[in-house]
Amino acid sequence: MTKKILTIILALVFISGTIFAAVSCKAGGGSDVKNGDATENKSEDTPTGETEQTDPKNMSDNLPEKDLEGRDFNILCHEMLTVEFVAEEQNGDIVNDALYTRTLNVSDRFNVNINMLQLPGTWNDRDKFMNTVRNSVQSGDSTYDLIAGVTSYIPNLVPENTFLNINTLNHLDFSKPWWGENLVEELSIGDKLYLVTGDVALSMWDCIFVFYFNKKLVQDNNMPNLYQLVKDKKWTYDKFVELSKAVSKDLDGNGKYNKDDMFGFVTTTGTVVNAFPGAFDLKITYKDENNIPFPQLDTEKWTDAAIKLVDLHYNMPSSLTLADGSDPTIVQMFQEDRVLFFPQTLSFSRDFRAMETDFGILPFPLYDSNQAEYYSVVRNSMSLIGVPTTVKNPDDCGLILEALAAESYKTVIPAYYDVSLKVKQTRDEESGEMLDIIRDNLWMNFGYSYNMSTGNVGNYMRELIEKKNANFMSTYESTFEQRSKIFNKFIEDVINLG
Repeated sequence: MTKKILTIILALVFISGTIFAAVSCKAGGGSDVKNGDATENKSEDTPTGETEQTDPKNMSDNLPEKDLEGRDFNILCHEMLTVEFVAEEQNGDIVNDALYTRTLNVSDRFNVNINMLQLPGTWNDRDKFMNTVRNSVQSGDSTYDLIAGVTSYIPNLVPENTFLNINTLNHLDFSKPWWGENLVEELSIGDKLYLVTGDVALSMWDCIFVFYFNKKLVQDNNMPNLYQLVKDKKWTYDKFVELSKAVSKDLDGNGKYNKDDMFGFVTTTGTVVNAFPGAFDLKITYKDENNIPFPQLDTEKWTDAAIKLVDLHYNMPSSLTLADGSDPTIVQMFQEDRVLFFPQTLSFSRDFRAMETDFGILPFPLYDSNQAEYYSVVRNSMSLIGVPTTVKNPDDCGLILEALAAESYKTVIPAYYDVSLKVKQTRDEESGEMLDIIRDNLWMNFGYSYNMSTGNVGNYMRELIEKKNANFMSTYESTFEQRSKIFNKFIEDVINLG
């Protein structure tokens, strides 16, 4: 991800923190321009030898002018993610108003009426959401121009010929910074791309996993400057464990450690567990010479990581692991200065804004000192966007999707990132520096994004933690072959779509 956006000078505006629900939680596409119009128009706007503008507001999207004659353009999405696309009116919140302006600019430019059609789309609502999309496509209905579904389940519809190959659409230019290289590369299957995300989807930002730390506990325990550890590449897993072990106290004096006590590290058995393998660069899938993904795990490294993480979660008095869904309890503990480290998504930063004690944000630690970069995982609650096979004007979908993404890059992301996150929801400039490190090193892997649709080949660590089982090889040897069959069948079905 480029750093161009950081050159924008923004006023220090306070905003309300209710734009996103906490349950919602960036990275993007290929370096090749794969679609005709983007290639044809590029030379007109970028003179030879001219570098791209550093101010996003001045960057051309190279889209042609087109009058869509006031037609409706319908986006079906998870009802809690609607603010990724449409804000109904201006209300003084800088992010909401930026979203409103983005949609208005695109609507006016192309004379199109953008509508948000809402459906419940949580994990428990997944069957209803997918059936709505499935039934629409199978009946030949063209109501929906874009589908914005949740990463954890929407890929299930890909082998059913539900979505167009986005690479066949005109106007989309994945070399632009509102997409980005890693995501499109990872989500591609051969030369096909059915689902994509980028700056158009703010859920990607909210869903980045980070490490929160309590500054009072750092000071009380005479700990080193954690930000400097990150900058010096000394923020490793071993250093994190060392520091967390220094903070534990039986506050209620009952001789047992529980949620009423103080800990160095508190977490749950939920999806946050899967952030550790990504942070350790434990890939689930690789690509062959034809860009086809296949499952393959570094069993030696996975074995070592499983031992470390099970030990962390269950065998250290300084750690407390609660059941999935217990985050409100941990938030309260953190606010009461009883937790040093708490790993969760960026969306949780809004829960800490009223804290009297200062808090900071760090990337997940390095696996060891040999790891070159910090990696940050995006939770599988972010939106992936597809174009139904039944749309009447596919290129119009490409046009509006590209325009929305470009306008997001120019107006929405500066408001959300530089003002909301870096000013309102952090307490110091150094946390802002950490956000830059986190954003510039988002970890993407096909096997993780498509995990639940391809046999859970990437779910090993969470399963081991849930079962308090550090024997990775036993689980791997008994399940990998079957999971690989499911994965390979998914890929074969997609390839056979033609």
